[in-house]
Amino acid sequence: MRASETLREMLKKGDVVVYESAVYPGLHGRGLRAYSAEGVRIKVQSGFFAGYSPERVNQGDRQHRLPNMLKVTPGSTPAIAQLVVQLYRSIITAGTYRASCIRVAEAAKVIEDTQSDLNIALINELALIF
Repeated sequence: MRASETLREMLKKGDVVVYESAVYPGLHGRGLRAYSAEGVRIKVQSGFFAGYSPERVNQGDRQHRLPNMLKVTPGSTPAIAQLVVQLYRSIITAGTYRASCIRVAEAAKVIEDTQSDLNIALINELALIF
């Protein structure tokens, strides 16, 4: 079953969808869409609401695991942002940071991924040199 089919069966008007995947900054602002339970294509804010909390996994790091890593948690409206904060605070012992908007959180994820990729590339180059 494809993700769109799963959403089509599950999503109802007023639901909140929280996504964690790395996305291009501005995806939400350009009109994130999904399908309602009736198979009707709906847009964020007019049929459902969105939250975003980018995954922050540091591969191989046994100290910094999901519960003890601060999570960024904006929402498509201030009320939804607060709901997303409450959800993640019930799971994440390190707490949450409520970004001003989803686009800021999307950009923060891109910066974090870029830093990680650069660190890996640098160590790989140093390994070749030495």
